Amino acid sequence: MKVYKLLAIQVFAFLLLSCTKKGPLASSFSKNDTIQNEVEKKVNTLEWTTEIEKTLLKKKVDKSDFVSDSLPLSPSVMTCIASDSIVVPIFPELEGFANLDISDIAEDSKKVIDSFCLSVINNTIDETLFEKENLYTLVLFLYDVQNYSPMLSYRIGKPFISDSVFQVPVRFCSKKETMDVFVYLVQNEEGSKIDQIQIQKVGDINGN
Repeated sequence: MKVYKLLAIQVFAFLLLSCTKKGPLASSFSKNDTIQNEVEKKVNTLEWTTEIEKTLLKKKVDKSDFVSDSLPLSPSVMTCIASDSIVVPIFPELEGFANLDISDIAEDSKKVIDSFCLSVINNTIDETLFEKENLYTLVLFLYDVQNYSPMLSYRIGKPFISDSVFQVPVRFCSKKETMDVFVYLVQNEEGSKIDQIQIQKVGDINGN
């Protein structure tokens, strides 16, 4: 487009200079001709380079391999995709409990924790989730839990992982209370198992 404008300006300037002088070009104008008409004639008779992929800019882009289908594409979104910056995900955090980033928990360990939490809510504890020699921790936990209202839901928090410790925070919620628990996992020949349970604190459901 810039090339088109440049050529038109050059033709216009040439004709303008030519018209200021008496000569064949100036005298060839009819009464109905104007400089604008002459410029348009020159522009229309020029042989332009064939436009390459002329529909490219008109094409509607509504999908990207790097963006979820639920997120509408916009110039700002596409700019973020094209940038070299690394976007660090931000996870919510429950005040007084833990961050809710559970991306470090392996799938088999997550299944064990979910099964344990659901069994607490449904009051159907599965002993196979525990290390056999540490079933006493389940007995103690059940004894303590019976003093509180039935748990209705749970949240899993960001784990603490070291060479010898795999500690996962869990918050149970009833109608009246919240109960924060540490669940410790170990790996044996059967897979991931619960090694220990510790009740950390019990609070009012409203955070008091």
